[in-house]
Amino acid sequence: RRTGKFVLWWERSFAIGGTSYAVATARDPAGPFSMQTAHTNTSNQDHDFNLFVDDDGTAYHVSLKTLPCWPSHLVPGRCAGLMVQKLSWDFLSADGPPFFLNISGTGAYALEAPIMFKAYGWYYLTAGTLSCAAAGGTALFAFKSRKPMAEYTLASRSEPNGCIANRTDSRAQGSATFSVGGDLIWLGNQWLTSQALHRERNYDLLRFAKLNISEVDGFIDPIRWQQNITVVVSGNATY
Repeated sequence: RRTGKFVLWWERSFAIGGTSYAVATARDPAGPFSMQTAHTNTSNQDHDFNLFVDDDGTAYHVSLKTLPCWPSHLVPGRCAGLMVQKLSWDFLSADGPPFFLNISGTGAYALEAPIMFKAYGWYYLTAGTLSCAAAGGTALFAFKSRKPMAEYTLASRSEPNGCIANRTDSRAQGSATFSVGGDLIWLGNQWLTSQALHRERNYDLLRFAKLNISEVDGFIDPIRWQQNITVVVSGNATY
């Protein structure tokens, strides 16, 4: 919106504990894209990421905070946390220091596949337990805050550790949230469930669930597995 260009971010992993992000732009979503930077100024100790654009146009980069123990020799207390960084006005780099969210209250020593979104004036971060491609699903945890880079608290309606879905209910690893009509949809990706030789990632099933969030206190109801869900797209059209 600000530059009239589409912005594409992707993660570049060089070695254990060493990660960077590259950014490209294009006038059309189908490209061609032009590289703007091969190494952004975000932290090189993060992994997995999600981008969120606020109502005022400010963008944020959320990622899993990691240390050199990733991905092997995981040590409780050393690989825990999520990190939020504000982006520059053109979305091409970080703008200022990151905010670090400690996840010790969840009981998990590390989370991955973070998602950031907003509902009813609350900012949310969700992330799942380590699953290495989500074969079988992940336990999903949620945090909420009134500000994008301030203290977050656990957001589960029913679980004191912030868990909003267990593995059998999520059956996937979180990828995104988006709105359909008046519903907020969580999208999970089973992106490597097949053990077939040369099977590509992002080949398997997607999982969808409606997020039920209280307008009063911002807590999220637990996600329960359903074979089908119904959402109202517009008027009386339902799917």
